[in-house]
Amino acid sequence: MWVSCREVGGDLLLEVRDNGRGFTPEDVPGPSRHGLQGIRERTELIGAEFQIISCPQEGITVRVRLPLLSGEMVE
Repeated sequence: MWVSCREVGGDLLLEVRDNGRGFTPEDVPGPSRHGLQGIRERTELIGAEFQIISCPQEGITVRVRLPLLSGEMVE
């Protein structure tokens, strides 16, 4: 598993990746979809973008991109 947090083009980009088996949308059981939907809703509430990138047998990347306000710095 890899976790990265960096500034990219004026945005804060947080990524969590693994090299596991990945999944397709059809593989996600009903109750788990609620968890993913909850994450999406929370990121939208703070003005961020939420993305899941998954390829079977290649792993998953969960990405949150949050616009930084002018003058904010990532340390």
